[in-house]
Amino acid sequence: MFGKIVLAVLIVIVLPAFLYAFGATNPGVFTIVFAVIAIACIGLMFRPLPVPLLRARWSLASLVLAFSFAAIAVSTVMSDEDLAELRAEDPEAYLAYIQTRRGDDAWLAELETLDPDAFAAETERRAAEEAAETARREEAARARREARDAARAALAAESLADYVEQLETELASLQDFDATDWTSDYDRIVLGAGLFAIWGELYREGRDYELTAEQAELRQRFRRELIREQRESLPTMRDRFGPAARQRLWIADASARTIGNGFRTVEFVSGAFAANRNIQEFQVEMGDIFSLLRFKQSRYKWYEEADRYTYYDLITPDDDDIVYLAGGRAQTYRE
Repeated sequence: MFGKIVLAVLIVIVLPAFLYAFGATNPGVFTIVFAVIAIACIGLMFRPLPVPLLRARWSLASLVLAFSFAAIAVSTVMSDEDLAELRAEDPEAYLAYIQTRRGDDAWLAELETLDPDAFAAETERRAAEEAAETARREEAARARREARDAARAALAAESLADYVEQLETELASLQDFDATDWTSDYDRIVLGAGLFAIWGELYREGRDYELTAEQAELRQRFRRELIREQRESLPTMRDRFGPAARQRLWIADASARTIGNGFRTVEFVSGAFAANRNIQEFQVEMGDIFSLLRFKQSRYKWYEEADRYTYYDLITPDDDDIVYLAGGRAQTYRE
């Protein structure tokens, strides 16, 4: 049964392929070969043929199938003499064969030799198609750019409107700010000082927008109000920071106070500060808070009456500087 199926496939598929590949250029030879293979396949479909040399009982159909594939492979290639003859007698058929068998580049080269006018027309057609495709791609790219730019412009306009609205809201909040509302305890003081950095960041964001004259004036009003409030409130916050820190450090048998002009110096007293390592660790831990409150010096004593102390001169913003947070620490914004 399997052999019958193979033969059926051979007759239905292989022979038509053979016709396509070989018959078009060798009709006489094809007719003979086709007839032989067809008769052999049909006649021997029902009778196997022993092949002693192969030490097996093969069906002739199997051999016919193998030889058919070999014949197809050989028949698809024309000899140089046949090609030359076809080229001279039928240039159109020759060109069709070259395009099918050897590809577009070989076909164009032969077309240029055999039919310069057709070659020129084909070259012009291809150039026009390529130019049209290039123009189409460029137009599509331009459309994408315009759509992207429009989307960005819409987003920027929306973002600008949000910024101006936030600036107006925070200006009102800034004008209502009262430092005494932010000095009740240690945490409130730190949060209140952090608000100035948040407002400073809001002012800083304005550099990223193309503001109208009116919007730019609103931003400058916000800046002036922020600086005024910082000058008034930060000294009060630093003054209250000493008692608030002392209250928090009481459980650790430590104390703190703020002294000097504008209360810009903070002093801590603890027996733990007899060790330099403890001083350094505490200084690192408190560095961000010192920066927010804009202290200029921090001092450490290991007992209250000590004449000598360890101190750090701090590089921090002034009270009239606009600051923003970077890495948790207040940084001065320079325009």
